[in-house]
Amino acid sequence: MINEQNKQLLGAWVTDPDDQSSTKTFGRVRMVFEPNGKLTYIVIGNGTDQVMLLSYRVDGDELVTNQESAPREDRSHFVFMPDGKLMLLYDGVPSVYVRERESLR
Repeated sequence: MINEQNKQLLGAWVTDPDDQSSTKTFGRVRMVFEPNGKLTYIVIGNGTDQVMLLSYRVDGDELVTNQESAPREDRSHFVFMPDGKLMLLYDGVPSVYVRERESLR
């Protein structure tokens, strides 16, 4: 069953252009959350993107992800900010994402 918090995650998110710190740490990222628990995590490169196919679930205020090709759960705290942005905290490093608009695809 999908709760409200899970529904908020659904769809595509991209690195907030104003979040220069996480861009330096993680690169430009696009995440696509599907209702079936699948997550496509893309590090946008110059000419070549790195694509990771993950599964995800929500455990309280944590996003729990797993990659079938290298099984291991990773946990990130997350919060939806008042302005609608999504903030993840992974290994103490915050990263901020905005909903992808159709024009950005």
